[in-house]
Amino acid sequence: MPPNMAGMMPQRRPQMPQQGQLSQVVYSALIEQPQIQHGWQAGVQIADRLGKVTTLVSNAILANPGVDGTKAAQFGINFEKKLFHEMPDKVGA
Repeated sequence: MPPNMAGMMPQRRPQMPQQGQLSQVVYSALIEQPQIQHGWQAGVQIADRLGKVTTLVSNAILANPGVDGTKAAQFGINFEKKLFHEMPDKVGA
């Protein structure tokens, strides 16, 4: 170790899930949610929701380099779930 670096501790970056890991976390969360059998939500495929949540979380991580990827993923999942269940129609979603 160079002398000018003695005593310096390497800084750890917050954990950021890899793209495949992120997709798996989001997919697992979406599958665990009960399926809606009526309304506009009944016609929305898991794959569509997965893509939108993954994009939301990825963009949040890219826009905020210091953010904890796991927390960003959980926030994105909760945000999408709330909107998906509470929006009266798909136009507003």
